[in-house]
Amino acid sequence: MPNFLRPSTQSIAAHLSPVEKIRYLHILKLQHHAAKLTSIAHLLQQRSPAASKGEKCF
Repeated sequence: MPNFLRPSTQSIAAHLSPVEKIRYLHILKLQHHAAKLTSIAHLLQQRSPAASKGEKCF
């Protein structure tokens, strides 16, 4: 198990089969990447000229 996982995550993964562990880790990584991309999107939206004028950027 990678050392970045929390103890609670490690205890959950300990009860999974090897294939389930791989899937579980992939899901955790995808969730992490999604959260990171959402944060970047919010930062970019705050910095855009339209956002400073109160306009929505979609």
